[in-house]
Amino acid sequence: MLPIRFVVTSKSRNLKLLLYAFWGFGALLVALGATGFGPLARIFERPSFQMRIEYWIVGLRILKDNLLLGVGSDRLYDVTPSYMSPGSLQTITTTRMDSPHNWFISFGTSFGVIALLLLVLLFGLITLSYLRRMQLVRFLSDPSAPNFMAFLCVVIDALVSIEQPGLGIWLYFLGGKVLASVITYSSPKVLSSSNREVAKRISTSSILLVCLILATTTSIYFVTFRFVNDALLRSSIQNVTTGNPVEADLKKIESLTIKLRAEPEYVVQSVPILAKFGDGPALLNISKSFYDYNPQSIQAAGIRAQVLKVVTSLESSCDLQVKLVANTPWQRDIVENYLECLKLGFKDAIYRNQLAVVKNYLNFSYPAISSIEPSLESMLARAVGARLEFELGNLDRAKSLKIEIEKEMQNFDSSNPVLEFSKIISILNY
Repeated sequence: MLPIRFVVTSKSRNLKLLLYAFWGFGALLVALGATGFGPLARIFERPSFQMRIEYWIVGLRILKDNLLLGVGSDRLYDVTPSYMSPGSLQTITTTRMDSPHNWFISFGTSFGVIALLLLVLLFGLITLSYLRRMQLVRFLSDPSAPNFMAFLCVVIDALVSIEQPGLGIWLYFLGGKVLASVITYSSPKVLSSSNREVAKRISTSSILLVCLILATTTSIYFVTFRFVNDALLRSSIQNVTTGNPVEADLKKIESLTIKLRAEPEYVVQSVPILAKFGDGPALLNISKSFYDYNPQSIQAAGIRAQVLKVVTSLESSCDLQVKLVANTPWQRDIVENYLECLKLGFKDAIYRNQLAVVKNYLNFSYPAISSIEPSLESMLARAVGARLEFELGNLDRAKSLKIEIEKEMQNFDSSNPVLEFSKIISILNY
């Protein structure tokens, strides 16, 4: 606001030119910093900024591969592992992403490029309409100026933010207020209701208005249902965390979570609380409800598999473990569970192909495998490698590695009798 006021009120042409030159110099510094030159380069070289660039690239690649309709709402967590496999990115080492840190890219990957273009067009037309009717002199005193500034701030925030639904709500709300100020500023036209054409338009508008009211009422019902149950669930979790819960409190958390099964974050909030108090039946009901609602979701499969493994047995989760290892063959706990499931007989026609993929990422999953110094981690890593050789049919190699590790365990155990080798022994049990 201050530079705008300076431009409007200053009578010196040279000072105005100086201000414009300062703006141009600032833009030049930003451009140079983005390309790795100048004093602002340090900002662009920060890991947090470089990670965002990686996230944007991943998001754009997903959008390119799912151009028309996107991957669907809340599905980025499921599809990103194939775009973020170890070694494919320069900065990020994680293998999951549920938001590309850009609300517009997130919207596009979820619903496709057509929906994204319509959204950008909507907000672009609102901005251009406002700027076209607004002059700098009026901008300083117009009561709608703060709404427009807030709208632009949210747009800028949306370009770098991880927040997904909240930003959309504010963009629509503030965009609507800005658009309303544009419409009310236009000169109203006086129409005579006695004209047949006008009467016909009023009748059509009334029908459209009724339809819009019905659609809005339906939307309000579903949104209110979500907000109310969200508040009740958070309150119930807080009461259980800070007080002495009774069975009715845990049942309430279970019931509310199942009502909100369409949104993964609620299951993630509830499961640790119920696990803390050992409510196995509730964990089974929630994970089953969540998985049945969206059986294609890897997140749902992961939660269901973990609950089944802990509450019942690993064997009961093996069908899901096969699905999980195909999605992230470099995740250690999933690899180990999958190997145990193979021992239990869960082998499909392509299991050796899957094991070959697991072996390909072994150095990433178990970096201690190349360690010269013997340690519990290095023995575990080599035990997994030996088990992979056995399952792939390389029996001589597997036997040789097993003998080496067992000898090393005996020597290691003599000096460290308290160490547990149960996991290594289980993996080598072939």
